[in-house]
Amino acid sequence: MKKTILSILFIAASMFFSMPASTYCADAKAHFIKGTQLLKNGRLDEAILALTHAIRQRPYFADAYVNRGLAYYEKGEIERATDDLSAAIELDQENETAHNNLGLIYFEQGEHQKAVSHLETALELSGNNAETHAIIYQNLTCLYESTAEEGSATEIRDRLASLLDEGRKGKLQEGRSFGQPIKGYSKVLIIPGSR
Repeated sequence: MKKTILSILFIAASMFFSMPASTYCADAKAHFIKGTQLLKNGRLDEAILALTHAIRQRPYFADAYVNRGLAYYEKGEIERATDDLSAAIELDQENETAHNNLGLIYFEQGEHQKAVSHLETALELSGNNAETHAIIYQNLTCLYESTAEEGSATEIRDRLASLLDEGRKGKLQEGRSFGQPIKGYSKVLIIPGSR
């Protein structure tokens, strides 16, 4: 099956117990920031290691699971990516990036009902963020077009066009074909400080 490009809209046990909470949280954040930067630079194995350290130090760090899931996806380790994105959703059911990325993995695997469910959840969770809406709308359009749901694809495409017409063109990614989801690390990753 043709590989679909993912979008989107980017955490040792002994130290965990011996450090004050502020120290291990700060270390977890530092590992998260380092892992995110390594991922952005394509250094996937190092990114996975740094993000794993962040998760070990702060096991409820949903954003670290999201970014590690992306690193696994980029390495072609789809099952691990799916596991990490699912873990992120268990920890934070309102993480639209995890829902978007998991939806796109399900789309790529041909599990369209699961894909639609996660992408629509991501859309609901994205609030009034026009740029995030545009990315998710484009992903839904691609999904609906590939499943011959042209009516749904047209509706979503019209919503995307409306966003572009509202004067937000400077912020939105334009000039993309509706034949594939958007790829852009600013939306794929959880960027430190963006939440």
